[in-house]
Amino acid sequence: MDVRYAIKDKMFKATMPVMLPAVGVPLSLAAGMTLHAVANVRRGFHWNHHARPSPTQVPPDAGGEVRTLDEAISRLPLDAYHPLPLDGYDSTTIRGLVDIAPMYFDTGTLLRGRLYRYPRHFHETLIPVLEGTPISGIMGLHHAKLPRPGLVIIHGLMNSKRQDQVRPLTIKAFYDWGFNVCAIDLRGFGRSAESVSVPSAAGGIEAGDVMDVVRYLRRFPHFTSIGLLGFSLGGGTVIKVAAAREAPGLIDGGVMAISPPINFEAALNRFEDPPEDHQHLMTYHYFRFLIQRMLTHAEIMRWARKKLKAEGGDPNIDGFRSYLRNLVAWGYLGHGFDSSSDPDTLLEKLLKLTSPKRDLARVKVPTFVLQALDDPITPISAEEVEELRRLSRESPLLRCHFTERGGHTAFQVLDRAWYYEVIRKYFTYWGDWVTEKRHPFA
Repeated sequence: MDVRYAIKDKMFKATMPVMLPAVGVPLSLAAGMTLHAVANVRRGFHWNHHARPSPTQVPPDAGGEVRTLDEAISRLPLDAYHPLPLDGYDSTTIRGLVDIAPMYFDTGTLLRGRLYRYPRHFHETLIPVLEGTPISGIMGLHHAKLPRPGLVIIHGLMNSKRQDQVRPLTIKAFYDWGFNVCAIDLRGFGRSAESVSVPSAAGGIEAGDVMDVVRYLRRFPHFTSIGLLGFSLGGGTVIKVAAAREAPGLIDGGVMAISPPINFEAALNRFEDPPEDHQHLMTYHYFRFLIQRMLTHAEIMRWARKKLKAEGGDPNIDGFRSYLRNLVAWGYLGHGFDSSSDPDTLLEKLLKLTSPKRDLARVKVPTFVLQALDDPITPISAEEVEELRRLSRESPLLRCHFTERGGHTAFQVLDRAWYYEVIRKYFTYWGDWVTEKRHPFA
C-alpha cells in the first residue's frame, strides 16, 4: 500500500470526529449565513409580494398545445455550458461546503431540519403518504385564483429540504419563475425523521411516498400541472416515479434527475469500500462518519436492533451496507413478504429495487437526466453512458445529457447561470400556464 495513502487514511479516520464539528461545521455555518445574507439583500430583505412575476403573463418558453421531449430539449442551452476549470472532487467539495453544518445536525436530534429558514411566504406541513407515514414538506403557493404549474423538489442522501442543494432553487422557482413549489424531506431525513421512525430505503420505497405527495398536492386548486426535480438519491427516486404505471395520470409537468445513482451498487461501494484514489479519501471518511452518527442517533435504531434480535434478524448494523442488508431489506422486503430468503438475497432484491438503471428503459412520462462524467460520488462507467445514450435514441420519453465536468450535483458551482437556465426552461416548457383568474373551488 502507498505510504502516503495509508497516512492520509489514518489521519482522516482519526480526526474526522473532532475536525468536522470543531472546524467543518463553523466554517459551513459562516459560509451558509453569508450566502443567505447576500441573497436577502439582493431580494430586498423581505422577499415581499412585489418580487413575484406578473400573474397575467405566460412565459415565452412555455410549450404549445402539442409538446414533445425533443422540442423541450432543443430549447435548452446545453451547448452553452462553460464550466470553471475544477475537477469533480473540487467542485463537489465546494458545493457541499455550505451543507456540512445542516448535514451534521440532521444526523442528530437537536437541530435536525432547522437551519436556514425559508421566507415568510413558505409554510411547513406534514403530508400523509404510505399507510399514514407523514412526510415533511415546505410549500410556496401563489394565489389559488390564478393557479400555476407546480414543482416538487427532492434532496439527496443525507440531505434535506433546508440545505443549499434545494433551498435556493426552491425559492428561485417560486419568486423568479412563478411556480408553486413543494420541497420535501424523504423518509428518514430532515424533519420527516422527527415525524415517524421509519428508515430510509435509499430510494426504492420512497418513489411511492413521492407519488402520494403528488396526489396530495393535486387536491389544491393552486396547481395546474406538477413536475418532479430530484438530486442524487432524489434523482433516482424521480426516475422510479416516472417509470411507475400511475405516472402518466399524476406527473404532467416533466421529470428531471440531476446526478442520479444510475448504478446504485457502484455508488454504495463508494461509501463502503476504501477508495483507490487519494482524492476521495476525505469524502469517503466524511460520509462514513455521518452515516455512523445517523445510525447512533436515529430513534428507530434502538428499537430496530431489539426487534431484529427478538425476531431472528442480525442486529449488527455498523455501516450503510449492513443498514440496508440487516434492517431495510429485512424490514421492507423480508418481514411478511419473503421471510424465507436469507439477508444477502433480500439485499440483492433491495438493490435491484433501488437502482434506477432498469427503470430508465420504461419511463412513461418525459424524463431528462443530467449527469457529469467526473462525478466522484455516483460514478458512471463508459459502458453505462453508451447504454443510456442508446436508450435516449430509442425512447421518445427519455433524454440523457452528459458533461465532462459537473462533479456530484455541482453544476451551480461551475456555471450557475447555465444551471438555473436549463432547469427553468425545462419545467417552464412542460408547465400548464393560465392567464385567466378562476374561482379556487370551481
